Amino acid sequence: MNIFQKIFNDENNDENNEENNEETHNNTLETNEIIISKLTQIKKNIQNDIKNIQKYKTYHVIPNIIHKDICNFIIFESEKYAEKNGWTNNRHANYPTTDIPVKLITNICVLVDNIIKYDILPLFQKYYNISKYFLEYNDIFIVKYDVEAQNKLEKHRDGALFSFNILLNSPTEFVGGGTIFEINGNNILVNNTQGGAVLHSGQLLHSGNEITSGKRYLLVGFIKYLSNF
Repeated sequence: MNIFQKIFNDENNDENNEENNEETHNNTLETNEIIISKLTQIKKNIQNDIKNIQKYKTYHVIPNIIHKDICNFIIFESEKYAEKNGWTNNRHANYPTTDIPVKLITNICVLVDNIIKYDILPLFQKYYNISKYFLEYNDIFIVKYDVEAQNKLEKHRDGALFSFNILLNSPTEFVGGGTIFEINGNNILVNNTQGGAVLHSGQLLHSGNEITSGKRYLLVGFIKYLSNF
């Protein structure tokens, strides 16, 4: 049972326990306030747990999220856009990447939106016991690492509760790369396969490992949870 279901099941149980009480009436406003209060507390608990609970101090690698042909199509459309408009390198103040927001690349907007909605968000629900119905993706972008330009990203935390990246090109097209996570004082290099996803808490220290040859493309997203509470 996920958290979203539990909230409403709890509410149903409360109503069942009190249904024989003549003074009880169905107050929609009161019920809404209870739900909002619970959701607010859940968000606070997760924010606190991220600092202490082990499940938030790890990562998850899931292969074959996107077929290689779709990956290649996303790269092709990104480079086609960049031919006219270029890649940005100043969108993120502290740890900028060479990237393009997906919303600017017309031919992949719906495709990527559906990949996140139907493939990525259910994985966050599965691995972190949170409800996909309250997950929100507000910054989705294509990252390019190039041995002749930006070839790595320094250690940092993201400005979101959760993050993911999907490797878009084959690991045979570059040397090096991967994501380095700092967990319990140890640096762990995580490599991926084309179309595979890496999920993690945005507050987990991580970096983009240097490539020494070729180019490396990623689909990256920042995920918020219960952002209105």
